[in-house]
Amino acid sequence: MEKISKHLFESTIWSIGYFGTKEYPKLWIELRSPTKTLWVSFDIFNQIATDICSFEPSSKIKTWLKGVGNIGLFLRLKSGINPGIEALEAYDLASGNLIYEIAITHWVKFTTSHIQVVQEKALYWINLQTGNFEVPEDPTDEVANLFLFENPAHFEENQPGFSDFKLFFKQNFDENIVKAMDCWDGNDKIIFSYYLYEDGLKNILRVCDKGFKTEHTEIIAEGETIGFNTFQIFNRVLIYIKDKHQLIFYEF
Repeated sequence: MEKISKHLFESTIWSIGYFGTKEYPKLWIELRSPTKTLWVSFDIFNQIATDICSFEPSSKIKTWLKGVGNIGLFLRLKSGINPGIEALEAYDLASGNLIYEIAITHWVKFTTSHIQVVQEKALYWINLQTGNFEVPEDPTDEVANLFLFENPAHFEENQPGFSDFKLFFKQNFDENIVKAMDCWDGNDKIIFSYYLYEDGLKNILRVCDKGFKTEHTEIIAEGETIGFNTFQIFNRVLIYIKDKHQLIFYEF
């Protein structure tokens, strides 16, 4: 594999999402420091980061849901342990301005233009561009990611199938994986992100060919530098975060 670029951010990379178009794909990046939260737009093709907006840290957690053009959709969560959904929020990712917010507790599925939500035990459609409640002309499920980003499959240690991966890693790499694992199975590559206890918890990235011969491996985080995101694939480019501060791109 060939490293395309590495971008170092002073603040912690907290979350990432994808928006724009096929022709001009971008990353939305949330950076956090003790005193400020910063949203950044990252042009993938030109490798340029541009600040969107900044604000003081809030007790209300927002999680990235989906990008629609230059609109970013977020779920605002309630406060407390294992919080539920409080609202759907849409932001203009050029300015950071709030476009609309709608109180919801559950969402069901997407089309390319709408989201289906549960309101008072009934199903409703919301237009993702406007926030209006309406029935789409063709309410079919979205079957393809318009931005060509691919996320790995995720397996927790207590889920069925993890024990098979645990045995496989022990037999093939002499490693005792723990906690969780992400796996992406492509046409000619298989990519893993997993955890080992070796003088503390370590997050390992491993790229293999289809015969499980290792082509690249590295420790991408240890201890407190382990984050929520592992890796994604875009147009045969591996995108991952290292030590919560580096955004790295590899072409394969």
